[in-house]
Amino acid sequence: MLTIAIIGCGLSGTSLFCQLVERFHCHSASGKLDPDSIRVIVFEKGSLMGPGMPHNAEFVQPYHITNMCAEHMSIFHDRPGDFQTWMVQNRDELESRYPALCAELIGFTGLRTTCNHYPRALMGAYLSHRFNSYVERGRELGMQIDPLANAEVSDIQEKRNHVSILVGNLANGSAQEFPVDRAVIATGHWLNKTRGAGYFPSPWPADRLLQNIPTGSRVAIIGTSLSAIETALTLTADGHFVHEADQTLAYQHPQHPRKPALFSRNGLLPSVRGRIGTYRNRVLTPQKLTDLRNQKTAQFNLDTLFELFNAELLQAYGQPFDWRTHLDTRIPPAERLARSIATARHGDGPEGDVIWQTVLHQLLPFVRDLYLGLSIGERKRFEKQFKTPFFVFAAPQPIINAQKLLALIKADSVHIHRLAKTHRWPQGDHTRAYTVDYIDGLGKQRRESYPYVVDARGQQVSWRDNPSILARNLLRTGVVQTTEIRVERDDAGDGGDGTGSPETYNVGSVCINPETHAVIQVDPYGNFHPSHRIFALGAMTRGQIIDTSMAQSLAESANRIVSQVLIAIRDYS
Repeated sequence: MLTIAIIGCGLSGTSLFCQLVERFHCHSASGKLDPDSIRVIVFEKGSLMGPGMPHNAEFVQPYHITNMCAEHMSIFHDRPGDFQTWMVQNRDELESRYPALCAELIGFTGLRTTCNHYPRALMGAYLSHRFNSYVERGRELGMQIDPLANAEVSDIQEKRNHVSILVGNLANGSAQEFPVDRAVIATGHWLNKTRGAGYFPSPWPADRLLQNIPTGSRVAIIGTSLSAIETALTLTADGHFVHEADQTLAYQHPQHPRKPALFSRNGLLPSVRGRIGTYRNRVLTPQKLTDLRNQKTAQFNLDTLFELFNAELLQAYGQPFDWRTHLDTRIPPAERLARSIATARHGDGPEGDVIWQTVLHQLLPFVRDLYLGLSIGERKRFEKQFKTPFFVFAAPQPIINAQKLLALIKADSVHIHRLAKTHRWPQGDHTRAYTVDYIDGLGKQRRESYPYVVDARGQQVSWRDNPSILARNLLRTGVVQTTEIRVERDDAGDGGDGTGSPETYNVGSVCINPETHAVIQVDPYGNFHPSHRIFALGAMTRGQIIDTSMAQSLAESANRIVSQVLIAIRDYS
């Protein structure tokens, strides 16, 4: 019997498991695979299989909604609309089981032309339902499937002919070793260690913030991204939003409100998601992008991509697109946010669509390969200079969240600040207030103290900051690496043979072969090579997979791993 272990059962692990059963069903129906010869073990540290931390009802509140469109949050690579379809098909049952969540539904329709955002906890319900149904489906096929909750994997060791997994039972404290043929690490998000009293390393669980940060307290939120906005909504949840006559929102704060302020290096907020139109790219087409990825000259770089992108926008708008207006930190945050909301609501194209979002939307499926196709030097340049602007545009916020944040800013309940260049967030233990240096609206440097700090920058890249015993053990034994090594193409410009000096890049995350998602290892002679038996996907790979925080990217990663597992199954059979 060939045994496959999936370590972690959040969005990544659930996508992998369901796609594996789906693909196995197709192959077994044609007689290519024997169902009785396959065992799948799913280890989950928590008590619930499916949701993971960002979509678990125990971690989120009803007003925390999905940032991506439901149409793009499927766990299936070949069925991108599965989550939206599931929501529509189960509407009556969901409204009966989750009345508080359904009261927060945004655009609960079956229309394929809309971008619907649903409470995160309903995404969690979708994940749980799909996982459980595919457990039953797999067993009906004859597969042996063992979902093990409250099971913490503490170590993985690759042997000559199998993988050894050490698992602790969190319910009774026992430990057991599992020999398996293939192992996939899908442990998802991790929390950094607390740095001192009043310091929260994550916005989750949201209840912890509400219980431990007293009303009336001043709170510094690290970050101005999607997670930071959700943190602000959490800390102001004891107030009320009301609809004004002009379709805007106003915020009525409670008697003793918490006073959050968001801080980041640039003070930029995510753009606001508008409507995608029918315009089709003429310059940055799929064929052009394929040609760019296949180039073996130094001409494939960030400058080339930016030039082509601007040329596409020139075609679409009929005039140059002014990026500076969207990134100008001299414009007050409330003004920039109000402009972005107006553009999202009314569009800037003939169909009421947002043209630049329509253009960018067509590029997102290629972002992973374009990023990996850059030289290591260009990737370092991107991380340093362009990563934040990229996500400002590539990961827009839902308009309802933007409207709420604008109402909070206008009510003087939330402030957005740009950090001073010299500011450093505290690294050690602190028992008193945290001092923050920032630039005010007049360009002057100021200093304020906050008794509470919430780190809302989202998942950090460095896997060495992961405090879990599994992460420590895998790094200690060399089962995984955080340094990428590759031979760059030559600079001759003649399409050379790809030879050159090897270059290393400490990406911080678990290094993988991007095509197969096999983890990269180092043999006793110092040679880097992909593992034959251990794979990884999700948050731990974000140093290489730029869009790994997006559900559609996770489904793509899961699909690649499933293809490798099926090869092993066929070889075994």
